[in-house]
Amino acid sequence: MHKVSLTRFSGHLHCSEILAQKGVPDGQGHPAEFRQRAVELARLREKPLRQLAADLGISDQTLSNWIK
Repeated sequence: MHKVSLTRFSGHLHCSEILAQKGVPDGQGHPAEFRQRAVELARLREKPLRQLAADLGISDQTLSNWIK
């Protein structure tokens, strides 16, 4: 488990920046090839996004973000 210490500041935390500092790539740690293939499958529209995301083991919001 990672400990995160936060200090007071003005503004918003950017998760991708925090993860990059920890050595975790964008896309919540999923390889670029996985994200690309997930988007390709979603664009085929053979399954509802929610079902495809569940089959891939990711949230439907994550898949929607990758599509955008």
